[in-house]
Amino acid sequence: MNIFRRIVGHGGLCCLGVVGFAAAAIGLSQSAVAQDKIVIGFVTHHHLDSFQERTWAGARAAAEDLGIELKLAAPDTVDAEAQIALVQSLVASGVDGVATTIISESIVPALNDIVEAGTPVVQFNLISDRMRGPFVGEGTIPTWTKFGKFIGEKIGGSGASGKVLIGNCFPGLEVLENRVAGTRAGVLSVAPNVEVLGPFDVKLAPTENYAAWESLARTHPDAIAMLDMCANGPANLGQIKEAEGYGWVAAGADATAENLKQVDKGNVYMLVGQSETLQGYMPVVMLVDAVKNGQTEIEAKFFDSGEEFITRDSVDQPYDLRDLPFADLVAMSQSEEDTIAFYRESLLNGALKDWKSLLQPIENQ
Repeated sequence: MNIFRRIVGHGGLCCLGVVGFAAAAIGLSQSAVAQDKIVIGFVTHHHLDSFQERTWAGARAAAEDLGIELKLAAPDTVDAEAQIALVQSLVASGVDGVATTIISESIVPALNDIVEAGTPVVQFNLISDRMRGPFVGEGTIPTWTKFGKFIGEKIGGSGASGKVLIGNCFPGLEVLENRVAGTRAGVLSVAPNVEVLGPFDVKLAPTENYAAWESLARTHPDAIAMLDMCANGPANLGQIKEAEGYGWVAAGADATAENLKQVDKGNVYMLVGQSETLQGYMPVVMLVDAVKNGQTEIEAKFFDSGEEFITRDSVDQPYDLRDLPFADLVAMSQSEEDTIAFYRESLLNGALKDWKSLLQPIENQ
C-alpha cells in the first residue's frame, strides 16, 4: 500500500490575537482556546488536483483561526483501503476528531466504529447516508439542475437539437451520480429536443481524463456540448476544443486555476464551484465545537457549502461573499493567501457566526 501523507501543525503563541477574534466570530467561546490544544485529523481521498489542495487550505485556515493542531493526510491515488488506514492511524495517534471524504461505502463501517468508540467524524465533499456524522458539501441535485438549465439555454433552448455528452470520472459515486441526474434533468427541461448521452467513464487522473474526452470528441463530432462532472475535466475539454477546433459548448465542475484559465480563453463556458475552501473550513469548525462541548458523535445534518456559477461575464458567490470580477477570481485562484483572505472577509465578519442555524436535514444534500 503506497500512501502519501503530510502532517501540518497550526496554532501557537503567534496566533493568539486572531484566535480569540475568530473563535467569537464563528460562535466558539474563548474557553475553547484556553483548553489543552485540540488536534483534528483531515483526510481527503486523493491529492491529484488543486480542488483538494483548496480544501486543505480551508482546513489550515480554520486551524489557525481556532488555535488548534491540524493533521492532514491523503493517499497518493484514490484507494479506499489506504484512506481508511490513514484515518485509523490518525485516531490511534490521539486526534480529537476527524474530517474525511467518503470515497467508498466500504469505509463507512470502520468510520462508524470510530464514532462508536468516541471520536467524532465529519464527512465532506463526498457523502454516505449510512455515516454517523454531518456532511459539508454542495446541494447536489438542485445545484446541477440549475447548471443543466444554463447549458440548455446556452445551446439554444427549445430550438436546440443534437448530442449533449456527460462525463463522470468515478461512476457509482453518489455525489457524482446526483450531478449527472441533475444536469440531465436541467438540460432537458430547457432543451427537450436534444439527446443527452452518458454518463461516460472519463476517468479521474488528468492524462486519462484527457484521453477519454479526446476519444469521445472524435466518436461524436456532431456533439453540441461536452460536460464533465469532475474537477480535471473542464481544463482538458478546453484544451481539446482549442487544439481540434471543435464548436461544442464545454462546461463542468470546479473553479480550479486550470479550469478558470480555459474559461478566460473562451474555451469553457461555465464552471460550477462548490466553495471548496468552506468544505475544508467548516468541518474543522464543527469538530472543534463538538470537542469543546464533549460530543463524541455529531448529529447527521447537512451544511451547504454553497454554489458558484462562473462564466467570464459573471461570478455568483454564496452567502455574504462579495461579488468578484472574473479577472479578480482568476488572480485569486493563483494564491492560497488571497483566497483565504477573501473568505475571511465573511467568515470573520460574522456571516457564518450562527452556522448551526444553517444546518439542514441530511437528505437535502
